[in-house]
Amino acid sequence: MLLPIGITGKKSIAIRCIVTNDFMTGRPAIVGRDIEPAEMQHIVAEIEAKYPEIDLVMYDVTGKPPATVEWQ
Repeated sequence: MLLPIGITGKKSIAIRCIVTNDFMTGRPAIVGRDIEPAEMQHIVAEIEAKYPEIDLVMYDVTGKPPATVEWQ
């Protein structure tokens, strides 16, 4: 999700990874258990390299409910 806030006046992005079986409920994927730390570092590095207008990458740990699987 692209957000209109950032550290230096640029924009930020929020990544939400969830673990679910039915898309009715879900829990946040935990880095180091569900996602390899190296994979998360690769994702962040790729975002930073391809999108210089992004100055902050956040990891959203909201489960479902209350959040939805996809941002709206």
